[in-house]
Amino acid sequence: MMNNHFKTITITNFDVPGIMSQIDMKPIVSPFECENLRITIKRDKKLTIDNVNYLVEQLSDKGNKGAHSLLLKLFLNDGTSHEDSQLVLKISKDFDNWTPRNFSVSKANKSFYREIDCLRKCKEQGSNYIIPIHYWGHIVCKNVKNDSVFFFPFYMMDCADCDLKQFLENNDLDKKEKVEICYQIASGLGELHTIDCYHRDIKPDNILLFERELKIGDLGLIRYRNDDIEDAKGIIGPKGWISPEAMNKYLNEKKVFDTRINTEINEQSDIFQLGMVFWYIFQGNAPIGCIKRADFFDENDIIFSLIKRMIYHSTERRIKSIGEVKEELSHILDKI
Repeated sequence: MMNNHFKTITITNFDVPGIMSQIDMKPIVSPFECENLRITIKRDKKLTIDNVNYLVEQLSDKGNKGAHSLLLKLFLNDGTSHEDSQLVLKISKDFDNWTPRNFSVSKANKSFYREIDCLRKCKEQGSNYIIPIHYWGHIVCKNVKNDSVFFFPFYMMDCADCDLKQFLENNDLDKKEKVEICYQIASGLGELHTIDCYHRDIKPDNILLFERELKIGDLGLIRYRNDDIEDAKGIIGPKGWISPEAMNKYLNEKKVFDTRINTEINEQSDIFQLGMVFWYIFQGNAPIGCIKRADFFDENDIIFSLIKRMIYHSTERRIKSIGEVKEELSHILDKI
């Protein structure tokens, strides 16, 4: 039987470079097991989190996503019935290194803690368009082979109805509704930029809907302004929506690159990805290559002009701030 009195673990900037404040991770002893270094979930398993009893069920492909995490839907459990709680646990698929005498964050989980840190900061500032975080800690799982345990970081968030791609595929929207969606997403990105944070992974899958209200999720690739921590190797951002400077960084990471090549990923990189998403919202495809006015089917020249200036490959020509994007969207809404 597992010890039910594991100590709270405090994560600091020493453990995870790039986080802004310490994170107290409360251990939640679970009935889950760890086999071949992965969590095994069975139906109707119970968890008690913050003195509330839940039953858990693995989430389907609809709603919240997570390529590097496990998503569990929570149901309130009063002993007689299951009541939908509209909450989800996002659990990292990687465990931290724990023994009774020592704890260390695994390299794979550093981005998960940065995500928790940023979500907490967004909640503190009262963000309206970033998915809210409600609780965080470690899910403690027993090793099926012996009495050792594994600590998997997690956080609790709201459960989305669907993502933006699913919503657009299942709803016929008019122009004003599309512009309003663009404005909400831009507002969420603006909330991140206000705290000097770059999302770097803007794509339809990471934009979630809650009764037709949009919130940005999946902050696993965030970075703060002036953060000098080294990124993992590989492409930083969503394939198909990636900014030119992020692709330049990937192509030049194994050699001494020409300093004339822009490899800086910042708020303008987010704006590029956002412009790509805006184009997709209006006509369901992605702008590739040198785009012309005829490539954009909507007759509104102002919308086309805005998106074009968001997706210029040159950051010198690209829109500089999310505030400018919001201001132009506001003017477009006034004229529709």
